[in-house]
Amino acid sequence: MARVWIEDRIGHAAYMRAVSEAKRVGRTPPGRYRVRWYGPDGKPKMKTLARKVDADQRFFAPAVTRAGLGHLKVTPHKLRHTAASLAIASGADVNVVQTMLGHKSATLTLDTYGHLFPDRLDEVSKKMHKRRSKQLAKVKAKLEKAERKAREAAETVATLEEDAA
Repeated sequence: MARVWIEDRIGHAAYMRAVSEAKRVGRTPPGRYRVRWYGPDGKPKMKTLARKVDADQRFFAPAVTRAGLGHLKVTPHKLRHTAASLAIASGADVNVVQTMLGHKSATLTLDTYGHLFPDRLDEVSKKMHKRRSKQLAKVKAKLEKAERKAREAAETVATLEEDAA
């Protein structure tokens, strides 16, 4: 079974350079997405498609129709978001999602998908409370030990004073 990898959008500057180069040599301008098709052996079948529209019309749209998902208006970009959302829901951390999507920085991933990461304030609060309780217990044990030693020392001094008198 062939796999499809839809990479992130081509940056605006790179896209504009590609459009002007295509116009200069009389070719059709490229699309905004780079799509790579991989065979069952894992090797790329074609490096990149020149146009997103060609990829959608020739490959993606027929596959969506055959899968019976035409009514959902599925696009490669929606699949990217779905894959990222499912990874986050499955417990993937920011760096994993960043690598999976090919984002340059974790900031971009967090700006786009940050609202999907679980709110962990309760977990952090519980851990902080547990650690604080442990530290307080240690301090309390040391204090009790010091008080016991002070009582013993006071008793020893009192005994010595009674013997001296």
